[in-house]
Amino acid sequence: MKKLGIALGCMTLVGGMLFANGSSETSAADASKANATDSSKYELVIGHIVDESHTWNKASLYFKDQIEEKSNGRISVKVYPNSQLGSEVEMIQSGLTGGGCDMGFTGESMQTYNKDLGIIGMPYAVTSDEQMDRVLNGAVGDLLKDEMLDSGLRVIATIKRGARNITSNKPINSPMI
Repeated sequence: MKKLGIALGCMTLVGGMLFANGSSETSAADASKANATDSSKYELVIGHIVDESHTWNKASLYFKDQIEEKSNGRISVKVYPNSQLGSEVEMIQSGLTGGGCDMGFTGESMQTYNKDLGIIGMPYAVTSDEQMDRVLNGAVGDLLKDEMLDSGLRVIATIKRGARNITSNKPINSPMI
């Protein structure tokens, strides 16, 4: 567990991971395996907590366009921004229970389901986009994806929020509490 904690410490600025329910028996992913003559239709629902101008929404819309085009319309994708499907944790729970949200973005909220994944939100551990790419595409990224899968969700992509991004409800004037 200590090794995993250290490894996940390197993942701290991921910011968002596009997840999909990893345990679904019937899903849009099954459509990619289906015969081209199969007329079955599938619908994916993507929910996230940010507004329409945010990178997560733009990525969701790009994903929608690609999936719908490459499936010749057999897979439709609906995108719900602005917490329309609930909070981040509620959307994760919905994905885990088949409650309507098939995909979403998450980061440190995964600590609700796996405490080790809370490390994702720790700032300043990664110093550049290049370093983050190496971490995400290496052994640490594989460990994180395995932890997510063990929690019932499959990481299908990662999106960076940006290096050294801290959010707060009040001004931060020093690193001291």
